[in-house]
Order: sequence, then C-alpha cells, then structure tokens
Amino acid sequence: MINTSYDISKFEELTRYEKIRRKLNKRKSKYTLKDYENIKFGGIHYVDDRLVLFDGDRKEFHDSSRPGVVCVEPSEETNKEVCWAPGSHLIDNRPEEEVVFLDKYIEKVPLDTVLLLKYAQWFKPFTIGSRHGKLTYEKMTELQQKCEAIGDE
Repeated sequence: MINTSYDISKFEELTRYEKIRRKLNKRKSKYTLKDYENIKFGGIHYVDDRLVLFDGDRKEFHDSSRPGVVCVEPSEETNKEVCWAPGSHLIDNRPEEEVVFLDKYIEKVPLDTVLLLKYAQWFKPFTIGSRHGKLTYEKMTELQQKCEAIGDE
C-alpha cells in the first residue's frame, strides 16, 4: 500500500526545489475536501500551460494543457491546495533523482513524458483539470520515494 500522507513539510522546506511558495489563505473556502475527492496522489491531471512557471523565466507557452501528476493531495493541512509536478516531453539529460519517466503506452499519456519534480507547484484544486488517468503502482511508489528523497536533502 502506498503511503500518500507522508510529511509534506519536508517537501515545502526546500526552497531549492520549490520555486513557488504557497501562501496560506485564512479565508474560509466555499469548497470542502469532498469536492476534491477525484484529486488523488498519482493522478494524472492537465493544467493550462500558461500557469506552469518552471523556473519563473518562461518566454514560450503552449496553447494547450500540460500533463502532470498530483504529488500531494488537498487536505486541511495544505489549505486544500494540491502539489502538482509538471510533465515535459523533452526527456534527454534529466537527473534521474529529480524525475519520473512515464511511458506513453503504460501510463496513457500522449507522448513519452518526464515528470519534473523540482518544478512542482501548489495550485488550488479547481485549477487542476479533470483526472485523465492514474500512475501504475510501480510509478506511484517511485514518485513517493523520490518526493521523500527530495524532502530529506
């Protein structure tokens, strides 16, 4: 069984890997966690490419949505926000400890994709598109281990 409730504070403390610091919003949301039941760890969701910042110095954007995977589910602890790691089709020369490779035939993504864990961002759940799939058990385990390893550095 995959543990989806690992300590997210490790993930947050590393400014080297988190390009965007999320700010807790103290206002009450009209949404409840029940509204976000379909957003689960390892779920493949698409986000409008213009919202994906990477290193914050992007000049080109695609007109479509970008695939990615939920690293941290929304919860009261995360102020109902989702940590989402973007995918890229440029898979060459990526440090293996910072990425998870997805095969288009196994993970059902349009092209072979690499998840860029160091560019994971926090989003409000309504920003995340509907779920298009779910990682296999092996990839979910790899994702969890790599997220924890990034948090331990």
